[in-house]
Amino acid sequence: VLASSDEAVDLCAAVDVDLVVEPQLDISTELAVLVVTGADGSQVTYDPVRSVQERGMCREVILGDLDPALAARARRVAEDVADAVGAVGVLAVELFVVGGEVLVNEVAPRPHNSGHLSIDACVTSQFENHLRAAAGLPLGSPMAMQSAAAMVNVVGVDDQHDPRARLADGLAVPDARVHFYAKSPRAERKVGHVTVVGVDPEAALSRARAAVAALEAVGD
Repeated sequence: VLASSDEAVDLCAAVDVDLVVEPQLDISTELAVLVVTGADGSQVTYDPVRSVQERGMCREVILGDLDPALAARARRVAEDVADAVGAVGVLAVELFVVGGEVLVNEVAPRPHNSGHLSIDACVTSQFENHLRAAAGLPLGSPMAMQSAAAMVNVVGVDDQHDPRARLADGLAVPDARVHFYAKSPRAERKVGHVTVVGVDPEAALSRARAAVAALEAVGD
């Protein structure tokens, strides 16, 4: 981390390679918005969600706890990005909130981890809408079926402990919906996710966390 712009200039002058120098941001929140565009230009946008990162990996996604004005700004930015790049299908736009300003972090032209909760929480999942867009079919409603939802990724501890062996423990948590992928477990690998849909985002997140803790538990 450089202390000043002068240090950045000196560093660039001292090395014989191209460098990209970015400002250090005081990030208050990370958001994600999925925009789906059909081949005919029709477009639907999922409600913005808040994401929580751990060790450089998306760990949690929460729907329903954003300030409405902030959510509206995030939606506009994501739709502008989708229009600018001429996207067809799902475009996931990841955003930083810095001092109340919404900044674009990165984009992914595909169904995205931040939208996995749409399988259980929305009228039409991101996966179905991606296929509809590719096939030239009318896009489905992205509307959330309840006011809140939370998704927590299931992450492997090591290659000796398979969270699938604890499926019953995860499903014992009320309202938990467990999704496993066809992946063998290893440390820091996403092998599934848990979604809880409800009316209170904190309660949904608490239950999703409890189910994931049960699935990831090591020992008897």
